[in-house]
Amino acid sequence: MHGPDRIARRALAVLSALFVAAGCGGSGGDFKARYRGIYSEQRQLGLDLVSELRRAGSETDAQLAAHLQAFQPRLARLSSSLAGLGAPTSLRSDLDRLRNALHSEASDLSALIGGVRTHDALRARSATVILLDEAAGAKSAADRLRAAAGLPASP
Repeated sequence: MHGPDRIARRALAVLSALFVAAGCGGSGGDFKARYRGIYSEQRQLGLDLVSELRRAGSETDAQLAAHLQAFQPRLARLSSSLAGLGAPTSLRSDLDRLRNALHSEASDLSALIGGVRTHDALRARSATVILLDEAAGAKSAADRLRAAAGLPASP
């Protein structure tokens, strides 16, 4: 089915950009050092999403749904890792926004997967709209965190 597949690709493109670009750090060296491992995890998740995007057009809905499902636990782990960082006060609200968005995006991804599995384009489209809105908000928080940390912008 082309509708949900196209919607899934678009959602994954936004999420990929978010995860690859979401590097942050802190005014304190300790926070920045601890974040490097998490950033590496975020970056790998983004690269894996891009890879899935490239395959999505050649997959059945069942295959796409199964592959998308595999990203959910990774999103949850990433959110948990961010929660344990203990960010400097000046970065806490942005870090919390990013973590909460990742948690919400995991739920939205579940709704998208449900739409793909049941060939329900309306459900997939609705989940994608919510997912894209949350990803846009999370990306702006990630951009502020990255800028505060003095890390280079991602491509």
